[in-house]
Amino acid sequence: MKFDLHVHTVKSKDSALTPDGLYSVAKRAGLAGVAVTDHNIFLEYPQLEDLIIIPACEYSTDGGHLLVYFLKNPIEKELTQNEKGQYSWREVIDAAHAQDAIVFIAHPFSPGIFRDIELWKALDGIEIYNARAEHSRIKDANFSAQTTCLTLDKPFSAGSDAHFAGEVGRAYWECGDFDIKDLNRSQVLGIIREKLMAGDGVVYAGTASPYYKVLSRYLSAIAGRSPVKLLRAAALFVYTAFISIMRFIGFLPGLKAGYLEDWKSIDSIKNKE
Repeated sequence: MKFDLHVHTVKSKDSALTPDGLYSVAKRAGLAGVAVTDHNIFLEYPQLEDLIIIPACEYSTDGGHLLVYFLKNPIEKELTQNEKGQYSWREVIDAAHAQDAIVFIAHPFSPGIFRDIELWKALDGIEIYNARAEHSRIKDANFSAQTTCLTLDKPFSAGSDAHFAGEVGRAYWECGDFDIKDLNRSQVLGIIREKLMAGDGVVYAGTASPYYKVLSRYLSAIAGRSPVKLLRAAALFVYTAFISIMRFIGFLPGLKAGYLEDWKSIDSIKNKE
């Protein structure tokens, strides 16, 4: 069963993916379910017969972006924000755990993230592959997430970080099939949670066009009416175009897609360095 554990809808200001559009493309991608992780806003979506919706949210914190899975109620109203509009990572984790939700860090090696050792200890798991992070300015961002996950012996997740239809299902976590016919929603989610926390499953690692991220930056800039963000989006476009040309002419290696092999061994990871 394939689950894209990091997907956004139009409730995130930098996304153009509607809930109906998400359903259609998720089914075409062969996904059994998705975690809708809109930015800083938790919404409960109706459970569908042929697509499992994992209740989730992505919170922007002073320790990076935290993916909270299996939420029952919104926690954002009980959290405080700093001058940058970020939540306290400690408050997010405490509030999530009070609902028996679990917290994974998203794309942990993105630029500008302060990685507090206490945060690493408090996390329930780590997103070891993010399709958008393959286009990050930080070399081997996903690889670093995998080595950290192994070193800390944490559960893992993966997702596309989709903001547009063309990104959904480009990366996902896959676990063994189980019969959901006679199970209620709570039981189905409980099995998925159990498998995630047990470290079961495999990861499919793919990518979509890097220009989707550029489009997200422009949407965010327009929504916030921010000239600074608009300039940053333009700079990202130039950078993305340059990297794309370098890949096209062979100066940089192309990006591959496939299941992550042998990443669960420290020795295997070291051999790839």
